Amino acid sequence: MSTDYYDLLGVDKNASYEEIRRAYMLKALEYHPDRNDSPDAKAVFHELAEAYFTLSNEKRRKDYDNLYGGEKLLRPEVEKETSLWRNLGAISGGVLGFIVANVPGAIGGAFAGRSLGTIRDKKGKSVMEAFQSLPYSNRLQVLSNIAMNLIATQAIK
Repeated sequence: MSTDYYDLLGVDKNASYEEIRRAYMLKALEYHPDRNDSPDAKAVFHELAEAYFTLSNEKRRKDYDNLYGGEKLLRPEVEKETSLWRNLGAISGGVLGFIVANVPGAIGGAFAGRSLGTIRDKKGKSVMEAFQSLPYSNRLQVLSNIAMNLIATQAIK
């Protein structure tokens, strides 16, 4: 399964909010664990929810496009689908996020933990080691994107 949210939902990168919503509803019905007995249905359903959560909000969508578009700065770091650290990261991030900021924090924490766990799975080393091996300019861009997301999260509260 692709981690590109546009591909996951089957929409164009210039899709309107209504097109994204419609695509999400159709895919969510198809992969809902109560309707689909496939062992992957639950994981796909959660990825669809993450994609919709991100692309349905103008600010989150812009941040996603900036982070993964253009240079595709972190794409090589998170595109390989893996399991152990990715799942563990999503669970721990979700739990910590829930403790800090209830349901929205759980969603954000699970997404962040999943991405960090995927890096661990792909690189075979800690996220800090992978981060330190990036070129300096890329590290600055990653940190500025994280700071923008934190500021935006605080502004929403």
